[in-house]
Amino acid sequence: MPEPTSTDEWIAHLIAAVWRLDSPKLLTLARVLGESSGSPGAAILRSELAVSTGEATHLARLLASALGGRGGGAVREAMASLTTLARVRDLQQESTEQVEIVCTAPAAHGVAVRATFGAAVEMVAAAREQILVIGYVFTGGAAKLVREVAKARQERQVRVTIVGNRMADVVPALRAAWPRQVRPPAIFSREPDSADLSALHAKVLVCDGSVALVTSANFSRRGLHDNVEIGVKVRSPSVRKIVAFVRAMIENGEVLRVRW
Repeated sequence: MPEPTSTDEWIAHLIAAVWRLDSPKLLTLARVLGESSGSPGAAILRSELAVSTGEATHLARLLASALGGRGGGAVREAMASLTTLARVRDLQQESTEQVEIVCTAPAAHGVAVRATFGAAVEMVAAAREQILVIGYVFTGGAAKLVREVAKARQERQVRVTIVGNRMADVVPALRAAWPRQVRPPAIFSREPDSADLSALHAKVLVCDGSVALVTSANFSRRGLHDNVEIGVKVRSPSVRKIVAFVRAMIENGEVLRVRW
């Protein structure tokens, strides 16, 4: 990349360097720039932005070229530009929010609705960074969907987290569908309270923190193919709150890691 000369040029180079990052990562990068007081190295970017080594190296090189040792003033201007870009991205997403009705049913009765299984597979196939599965019941009947998730893990290094109830009992069924050569998902379990039998009852699939399938369907043969189930597929910045909620459950010990 040629060395930018004017202020407009180096800001343009900066925006070009970070264009592929989503809003949360843009805000994270703004924070990292402030903490680094300059252009951060690839190792820091890889850790903070959760990107591949190749992506982090490429981004570090582009940032170094864009900032070019311009000092604290340029760093502050870069942070402001990143924050503004993140907000613009959010506004653009808010203006294009999408909601689709998704159903499992023997027949659609002439109503244009998406099938639960098809919508879930489509979301998984489009995922590039993270897949979060939250379920009340997981059975071997969901093996086809599990294999699609494993494929995303193997081919695109998508991070996979599965959260449910009594997951130690479920792991054998998941492991049977998961190819042995693929790195396993992170499994977390919520054990029902013995006093009031409360349980994690949500059924949600979240991909890349931006699109969610919220449904009455369990991750089972009947839930995905046979029962009458209704849900919504939502694309919105608000989906990030689901990820944040689950992360808080993990950090607060409400769900615990289960061995694969």
